Amino acid sequence: MDIVGTAEVLHRPALDIVVTVLDGLLERVETCQPRRKFKSLYVHPEDVRRALSYNPPDGFMTVGQAADKLGLPPDSIYALSACSDVAGKPIFTEHFFDNSGSAKQRMIAVKEVVEFSERFISLKEYSEMVGIGPRGASKQLTNEGISPIAPREIVLRAIYDRQEVLELVDS
Repeated sequence: MDIVGTAEVLHRPALDIVVTVLDGLLERVETCQPRRKFKSLYVHPEDVRRALSYNPPDGFMTVGQAADKLGLPPDSIYALSACSDVAGKPIFTEHFFDNSGSAKQRMIAVKEVVEFSERFISLKEYSEMVGIGPRGASKQLTNEGISPIAPREIVLRAIYDRQEVLELVDS
C-alpha cells in the first residue's frame, strides 16, 4: 500500500511511517512511478506495524516486551495489572499512550518490570534453582505454607514472593 493508505489503515501519522522508511526499519519498500515522489513509495502495513510497535517512550515497554523479558505470556501481564501486592499497590500499572487518532498503546514502566523480577519468582525458576521438578517444587512450597501471589488460573503461572521462597532455600 502507499504511505497514506497505510497510515489510514494503521491509524498512525504518515510522517511516522516516512520516518521508519528513512531510518531503514522496514524490510520491504517498493517504488513505482518515481516521478510521483512521495506517492510512489509502497510499504507493507504489517512491516510498518511491527516497526512502530517497538518504539515505546523512554522508561516504558510494550506489554509484549515486558512479557518476553519476564518469561510470561502477555495475558499474565494483563492479569497482574489487576492484582495488588500486600501493600494494596497494583503489581503493574498500565499506562496508555496515544498511537494516533483514536488508538491507544498500552505500556508498562520499565522500573515496574525490574521491580517485579526482583520481588517475585516463578515456580519454574524456583524448581530449576533447587533442582527438582515443578510438581515437586510446588508441593514443597505448599507444604511450607508458601502460596502464589495470585491464583494460577488467573495469572497463568505460579508466581511467588521471592523473599519467602529464598528464606525456605536458606533454611
